[in-house]
Amino acid sequence: VPPSTEEGRRVAAQRIRQVAETYHVRFVEPRTVAEWQADAANRTLYLFDVRQPQEYAAGHIPGAVSAQGGQLVQATDEYAAVRNGRYVLMDDDELRAIMTAHWLQQMGLPEVFVLRGGIAAAAGILGDLAATEADHREEGVVPGGIEAAEAARMLEDEPGILCLNVGASNRHREQHVPAAKWVVRSFLPRVRAQYPDAGHILLTADQEKLAALAAQDAQKLWPEARIDFIRGGTPAWMRAGLPFATGMPCALCPEDDIWYRPYTDIHASKASMQGYFDWEFGLVEKINADGCVAFDVKQR
Repeated sequence: VPPSTEEGRRVAAQRIRQVAETYHVRFVEPRTVAEWQADAANRTLYLFDVRQPQEYAAGHIPGAVSAQGGQLVQATDEYAAVRNGRYVLMDDDELRAIMTAHWLQQMGLPEVFVLRGGIAAAAGILGDLAATEADHREEGVVPGGIEAAEAARMLEDEPGILCLNVGASNRHREQHVPAAKWVVRSFLPRVRAQYPDAGHILLTADQEKLAALAAQDAQKLWPEARIDFIRGGTPAWMRAGLPFATGMPCALCPEDDIWYRPYTDIHASKASMQGYFDWEFGLVEKINADGCVAFDVKQR
């Protein structure tokens, strides 16, 4: 995309401010957000930085999550689990945050706000801007675990290790530790019934925290066994250049952890794909026909 012009930015700003006024987008002062942060243990608070990842990496409000505006709207459930929490959107000049807030508001989220004045205005109040790597890896944030190379040696020397991947099934299909069997973390009690005598269990996942939490569960289910998890999860295994496998050679529970869109489901049929297109093309007509739909299609 070519760089925007001054005139283009001026026109965009004017129209976006009109959107804010037309749809009653709400703004919040940085000091109020600071109060909400202090109360976050009682009321869920989300801080979303809607700029591009490279802008976020260069400097962002501590505690804010990188969530490009369009991605946050398209996949809200991947970023936020509590519908009735407080959503605070931020960028450098309010404009992208306004457009994102407008859509989230239209989706029926009750408390969506734009940070007044943008990130620069809030930097001193909400903490000094923090820089980070663009991919924001979380390696090392969970105590314990073993390095990927050590895990590889264990799997080679101890063929009886029960290796479990408790990450997302689609990620497992893409790449996984060759010895790993896939299972959803909540199914671990059933795995205990299948492998009651497991003496050494190795956990991994596409997120280190998930593997660490599953290791805690496994220690309760197999109190006499040795329990380890791979520090950094499966991504650390891949970065170490270790051998990996693909596909789903062994699933210990149904692959129903992910709701696939018709165009991403590997089992989708042509009929289901056409059904998706028919649904999408008919959305505006359905909005006009259903008085309960929250989207407000204004004619200007």
